[in-house]
Amino acid sequence: MNFVNNWFQVVALPLGATTLALDLEDGDYQFTLTDDAAAATRWEIVTAEVLSGNATLVRGQEGTVAQSWPAGSVIYNSVTAGTLNTIDSRLAALESGGTGAIVGDALPGAQDIPTAVGALYAVPGTGVWVSMGTEHGSDWARLVGSYYQNAYQYPAGTPGTSFTAEYDQRNFGVSVSDAYIGAYPATLVMPWVGMPYGLEIHITPALADSIALSMDFTAMGEQAYVQIENSGVDGVELSVSGGIVTVTVAEACTLKLVSHWREGNEFGVDFQLVPITPSTIISYPE
Repeated sequence: MNFVNNWFQVVALPLGATTLALDLEDGDYQFTLTDDAAAATRWEIVTAEVLSGNATLVRGQEGTVAQSWPAGSVIYNSVTAGTLNTIDSRLAALESGGTGAIVGDALPGAQDIPTAVGALYAVPGTGVWVSMGTEHGSDWARLVGSYYQNAYQYPAGTPGTSFTAEYDQRNFGVSVSDAYIGAYPATLVMPWVGMPYGLEIHITPALADSIALSMDFTAMGEQAYVQIENSGVDGVELSVSGGIVTVTVAEACTLKLVSHWREGNEFGVDFQLVPITPSTIISYPE
C-alpha cells in the first residue's frame, strides 16, 4: 500500500464510476472522498490501483457507501480504521509467535497487498492463500479451499449485456438459458490491474448454439497478447482488440488462466480451455 503526505485533489466522481485521473505514481492506495476539505459532512473510502495517471477504484470500502461526488469534492490520502486494524492484527500475530499468516474474515481484496512473496493469508473455515507477488491485491493465489462461483445469466432480448467481476473472486460462470437461443454477445469486465491468480470462467452457451464472451482487461493494459491451449473444445474462435479478448464457443467449457506477463501497457495471457463434463449427483436417502 502506498501513502503520500499532504496529498489531495479536487475531483468530480459520479455514482457508479470506477475510474479517475489522479496525479500520482503507479501503485496501490487507499483514499477518502469528501464533499468539502474544511467542513466535510459525508465521506466515502475507496481503494485504488494507479497506472499511468489513471486509477481503478473499488468504491464504498470499510462500511462506507458509494456516493455521487459533484465538482469541488476532494479526494485525499489518509490512514483509516481499516488500515490501523490491519497493522494491529499483524503486530499481534508477530508478538504472539504465531504462524506469521495474516488471518482475515473476508477474501483478500484490493487493499490486502502482500508484504512478501510466499506470505500466507487465511480465512478460517474458507481457505488459505499464498502470495505470488507484492504489487496488487490480486497477487494472492488460492492454496486451500474454494471460491463461490459468481454466476451471470442473461435474459431474452438483452444482447451485449455487461457484467463487472467481483475483485475478490476468481471463479465465474457465464451462461445463456436454452430458452434464449442466439449467439448473444456478453462482456465480463475485469477490475484487476494485476492479473488475478487462479482465474476460471465457466462458459455455457444455449443448447445447439454459441456464445461470444468478451473479457475486458483494459484496466490491465492497452494491448493484449493471448494464447489458448484448447483441450478438446469444438468450434472455438478467438479475437483480440486492444485490451479486450473475445472467445466464441459452442459447447460448455472452462477457461483457466495458466500464466501471464506484463510490460508497460502491454500484457500477455495464456489460457487453457477444457470441456465441462456432466456431473453425477448422489444423494442418500433417495
